[in-house]
Amino acid sequence: MRTASTEQLWDRLSAEGLVIGEKAPTAEGHSPWFVRVMLGFAGWVGAFFLFGFVAVSLRFILENRTASLLAGAAACAAAAFIFRALRGKEFAVQFGLAVSFAGQGLFISGLTDIFREEIGLGCLAIMVFEAVLVAAVSNQIHRVVSSCASAISLSFALSAYDIPHLAPPLITAGFAALWLKELNWADRGLLVRPVGYGFVVAAICVNGILLMGEPLWSGVFEQSSPVFGRLSWWSGVILNSAVFIFTVSRLLRREGLGMNDRTTQVSLVAAVAIAISSFKAPGITTGLIIVLLGYANANRLLTGLGILGLIGYLSLYYYQLETTLLVKSAVLAATGIVLLIARFVLSRVWPANGQGGDGYA
Repeated sequence: MRTASTEQLWDRLSAEGLVIGEKAPTAEGHSPWFVRVMLGFAGWVGAFFLFGFVAVSLRFILENRTASLLAGAAACAAAAFIFRALRGKEFAVQFGLAVSFAGQGLFISGLTDIFREEIGLGCLAIMVFEAVLVAAVSNQIHRVVSSCASAISLSFALSAYDIPHLAPPLITAGFAALWLKELNWADRGLLVRPVGYGFVVAAICVNGILLMGEPLWSGVFEQSSPVFGRLSWWSGVILNSAVFIFTVSRLLRREGLGMNDRTTQVSLVAAVAIAISSFKAPGITTGLIIVLLGYANANRLLTGLGILGLIGYLSLYYYQLETTLLVKSAVLAATGIVLLIARFVLSRVWPANGQGGDGYA
């Protein structure tokens, strides 16, 4: 409901010539957050029960690839209709999520059966299917999940072709390109922003773990040769570091700093030093990219995801048993020293002043 103060504020802004046109439309009311959480939990549990009902009572659907594909496509289409026809209805939205997730499970089951002998092609087909759902289903939670599933499917596909470590830099480059151009697609934010978050979640799940040499699906795919596996790993680490340095350079350019600026030069040297020092722990650069983009775009959620990703990766790396604690401690200590030195140098080159971060608060 529009309050009297809102009406008065709009009239004052209009009188000063600061705004033109009609008054801003009244925002739709939303249920309290705890109600949405409970309904969301109920919807996700409903997805498992719905899929279980189909698996037990309609077993012939899962046993027939054509029936699985048709039933899954029909469920996803029904979910898309629910999201468009009953937009704003909390329970209907969560029910639509349950129907869609169950439909995706059926459709993916059919695709897996079709591409049983070609796992790589099957994963690529799943990737395309999830990408289509991102564009077709107008729900932000659904788009985040579908874009994340699409990126992870790409990682599975590359693993099937013995190049799993190329997935991390590709996913990282994808979300970095989206968030660096956030202002360019502001009018399509309802579509692009969930994709950006989905890629970030996929990067947190896949990038660091894969580059550590421990895929999420360890043992599912066998590498053709150890030499090829090491080449794939080094290629992934180098490309991921290149994405990190490119992101830093683009953020500096966005702030109006050229290559001849001393701040740019010192920042790029610091970025290269961080990338080199974290070669044995490449997930650090992935987390730093997320944090930098979140801070640069004043996006607290993105920054928080990057910090959580860094904490999770460092914890996972430290307790990995393949490397001795002494080596891991040395790597983390070296990375920390480089970060502290970079912070000290940057504070000297670019000291805080009245036009710094506090001036924008």
